[in-house]
Amino acid sequence: MVKSPEGSRVEVSPMTLIFRKKYEKQSYNVTIITYEGNNEGDEVPFGELIWVERTGNHRVRSPIVISPDIPIVSTD
Repeated sequence: MVKSPEGSRVEVSPMTLIFRKKYEKQSYNVTIITYEGNNEGDEVPFGELIWVERTGNHRVRSPIVISPDIPIVSTD
């Protein structure tokens, strides 16, 4: 399940992870496709990615946070 941060569109690939052994590692990619920003300059939008076991007995949550660009100020 993907809950995109407000004002964004997020894609996850692959959408299904299959574990065959205990402690097996899997990887996935989260891509922010679009981000329209928000009206609040200091507000950081967040969402979440929730992996749900097929039986529904277990869930793993990963937060998704979009941090605004912070300009680099030169002291020259």
